[in-house]
Amino acid sequence: VPPLPPPPSSSSSSISSSLSPPPAAAAAAAAFPPVPVRSHHACVKTRSMEMALAFYSLLGYTPEAKFRAGPARAAWLTNASPPPAPDEKKGGGVVVVGGEDGEGPGAGAGAGGSRAVVPSRIEIIEVPPEILDESGERGAGATKRAADRLANPALLGLDHLCLDVTSSVSKSRLDARSESAIAEADEGGGEESESESESEKSPSPSPSPSSSLSSTTAHRYYGLSDWMDDLQSASDAKFGKTLRVALAPRVKRIGRSLIEMAYIYDADGALLELINCDVRLTKEGGVGGDGSGGGGAEEEEEES
Repeated sequence: VPPLPPPPSSSSSSISSSLSPPPAAAAAAAAFPPVPVRSHHACVKTRSMEMALAFYSLLGYTPEAKFRAGPARAAWLTNASPPPAPDEKKGGGVVVVGGEDGEGPGAGAGAGGSRAVVPSRIEIIEVPPEILDESGERGAGATKRAADRLANPALLGLDHLCLDVTSSVSKSRLDARSESAIAEADEGGGEESESESESEKSPSPSPSPSSSLSSTTAHRYYGLSDWMDDLQSASDAKFGKTLRVALAPRVKRIGRSLIEMAYIYDADGALLELINCDVRLTKEGGVGGDGSGGGGAEEEEEES
């Protein structure tokens, strides 16, 4: 370690130098390797394990392990979605980290510019009824819910769980385009056969409204708002429940990135953020080709 220069004679400089770490501590910090830390899981408490499992199944989470945390039932839920395909244009691949618990020799970044995919995991802990005490004097017979952190911005501590649904939105977008293209081709074929049989009566038939509608749908941008509509439909069809939206989708500029974001509540009222990082803006500032998205991107607020 090179020797430190002598401290200046000014009082302000002497104060700043007194706050600097001693040479031995600076040398130890420089020699200490980066700490290999990653997020293993986020924990959410629930009043009903079955209700929580049903809700998070809509987001692709399935039970990985069930256990007890003292008197409480608990479970690890893991997102069962397959990893994204390698990006051939960038020459990178995908390395799935470890086994069920994400450990093993595959942990870390892959070779050749590939990126590691860490499984998304949520721990669910069911608060026992005797501790929850919804029917007793403290509970006053009311169903208990998580504190609404959007309505109470002064609450400190962990705020929300953020789920990146970009891959799911992109896949649904491709599926929607494929279905629309198939429908358009089928309608076009039917119109062509009808025009051939009636060519003598109508030499130049006009296109039908359904054909123009399918053509518009085939090129319509599919974003986070559409994905949430599909999620809402799945919840209603599967459980007869309506998802509670805390904040409708909007686009926010963070650094050099555009992120489409929204907030929903889980079954107990815990706050979940959904983000889509594949955002395209029109010249007018709307999202995609239909101009939706709340009037463009919100600028990131700089901290003073």
